[in-house]
Amino acid sequence: MEPARGRLEADVERALMDVGVMAYAIDRDGVIFWQNHAHRRVIGEAGGSHFNEFVAAGDRRRAQEAFVSKVVGKIPSTQYDVELHSVQGPVQVEVNSVPLVRDDQVVGVLVLVASPPLPAEPKPVKLTPRQRDVLRLLARGATTDQIARELHIARETVRNHVRAILAALGAHSRVEAIAAARAAGLLD
Repeated sequence: MEPARGRLEADVERALMDVGVMAYAIDRDGVIFWQNHAHRRVIGEAGGSHFNEFVAAGDRRRAQEAFVSKVVGKIPSTQYDVELHSVQGPVQVEVNSVPLVRDDQVVGVLVLVASPPLPAEPKPVKLTPRQRDVLRLLARGATTDQIARELHIARETVRNHVRAILAALGAHSRVEAIAAARAAGLLD
C-alpha cells in the first residue's frame, strides 16, 4: 500500500494541472518548465521561455527580485501585483510564489497567479430562419412595413420577430441588434 504522502504528491500535480488558477514552475534560471491548463489559456504556450518575457516592462525588476529572493533562500514566499502580457492583452494579476526544494536545495519556484476572470466565450445566438430573414432586412434599413411586405407576413408578426431577435442578441434597439449580429458573425 502506497503511503499517504506518495499519493498526495501524485495528486498535487494532477490537481494543479486542472485547477482554474494559473500555475507554473520555473527553474533556477527563471525558465518555465511546467504550466497548467489555466496558464496556457491566459498566457499561451510558455515552456522554455523566461518568465519575465510575459511581465510588463515596468514590473520586471520587482518580479526578478522576488524570484531571486526565493532562489537564494532569503524569502520563503512572496506575494505581489504585476501586469502580464496575456493572449488577450495586458492583465493585472496577483503573483504568489514559493521555492521548490529538493534535498535542501532550491531547484526552482512554483508560481500561482490570481487574475480577474477572462470574458466568457460568447454563447451562440440561435435564431429561426424567419428571424434571420428579418434581421437581414433590418440590417439593410428596412422598416417594419417594408419587412412585412417583403416577407408576406403581418406587421405584428414582424414586431414579434424583432422582439425575439433583440432578446436573443441581448440588444435594446434595432441598431444595437444589428451591431451585435455583426459581432456574432450573423451578418456579412
